[in-house]
Amino acid sequence: MDESDAPQSVRRRMAWSVVGPIAGVATALLLLFAPTYGYHRDELYFRLLATHPQWGYVDQPPLTPMVDRVAIALFGDHLVAMRLPWAFALGAAAVLAAAVAREVGGGAFAQGLAASGVLSAYPLSAAHVGSTAALDLLVWLGVILLAMRALLHDHPHAWLGAGLVAGVGLYNKHLVVLLLLCLAAGLLIAGPRRVLRSPWLWGGVAIALVGGLPNLIYQVANGFRGSCAPTAPAHR
Repeated sequence: MDESDAPQSVRRRMAWSVVGPIAGVATALLLLFAPTYGYHRDELYFRLLATHPQWGYVDQPPLTPMVDRVAIALFGDHLVAMRLPWAFALGAAAVLAAAVAREVGGGAFAQGLAASGVLSAYPLSAAHVGSTAALDLLVWLGVILLAMRALLHDHPHAWLGAGLVAGVGLYNKHLVVLLLLCLAAGLLIAGPRRVLRSPWLWGGVAIALVGGLPNLIYQVANGFRGSCAPTAPAHR
């Protein structure tokens, strides 16, 4: 693969008249069914962790329990309160998916098709029970969108935004490292490899590392054992 410039694509307008209703339907479905199906084991676990805030836990970073803690503080200690943030997160994911299609020249149909992906089984179930996957979906789409903007539309400063989103993702789930490794491998194999010399790219890498550093320091300080409370709360 030569070192030619990355291919350019024509970015169309955001088809809000199509994407907006899809995002709204996704959020509305989750809000409608939020009171159904009692606490999932993950929700009980995060509710437990939310009462014992830490910089990290034995098995994961602390962002999802923090979000649950804020939701409980604002709306009360009940099931629907814990599911509210993830319902709106799925609606936001629909918008980001449409924006990804837009980056490669997709019109209203392509954007609507991409957005409707959140109405499939896995995104709906992941956001319904309030797992780390709902926020992770937002993180992955955000990193992909900003990386595409940097590569396809010659906006190198978008790498800084991608690094910031990845840093937030590292504070939620370490799985985003796999995405970053795949992006790096893609640049090495397919190019444009000149991007690897960009200070904007390495600035984004630095931001991502700083974002994930507090949890890493906490884990090192605790021998990678983290902490969590020994007992789970009762159902309500």
